[in-house]
Amino acid sequence: MGGGAEAVSIVIYTKPGCPYCQQARDYYNSEGIPFTD
Repeated sequence: MGGGAEAVSIVIYTKPGCPYCQQARDYYNSEGIPFTD
């Protein structure tokens, strides 16, 4: 096992006005994690 980071694609499904969706987007952005919304 190499122990290296594995590249993954993160897709989040959101609903306008959903506070949990916004929290998830804010978290990924703050950590510099690329995702598709």
